[in-house]
Order: sequence, then structure tokens, then C-alpha cells
Amino acid sequence: MFSLSAQTPRKDSGADGLQLIKPLKIGDSIPQWLWNHPVGVANHATAKTTISLQEYRTKKLIILDFWATWCAPCIAMMDKTEPL
Repeated sequence: MFSLSAQTPRKDSGADGLQLIKPLKIGDSIPQWLWNHPVGVANHATAKTTISLQEYRTKKLIILDFWATWCAPCIAMMDKTEPL
């Protein structure tokens, strides 16, 4: 049986170095280095393909929504997050 988890790589997966990155939890602040890191976007209002979170830092709220086309709960949440 093969098992792979995005959150906790297996010791023999070759992804041991990823353990150095501390996962964010609800309520955590975004790490400083991430504010200027380029982020690819789709369907941006002004047709941008890359943004940085720094452009939105003075706004009231930033929502990062990670989803996948194969994830039924992700797809179900789209109707609820769209109005936000």
C-alpha cells in the first residue's frame, strides 16, 4: 500500500528538508518572507498573472483559498466563499 501526505512527508520520500518549515495554524501571522514572495494567480481583475501579498497588506482581510478540482469539500465551499 502506498501512502503520501502533503502535510507530513514520509521519512523515505526524500522530502525530509520540508520538515524545517513550520506549518501555519489558524490565528498565526503570515511570515515576513511570504509578503513579497511572488504568487501565481488566475482570473485577476487586471489580468495580472503574478502578485505579492504586500500589494494587499493594507487591506482589511486577505483570504488564501487552496483547493483542488478532485476535492469534493473544496468544490462545495466555493459557493460559500465566493461572496466574501
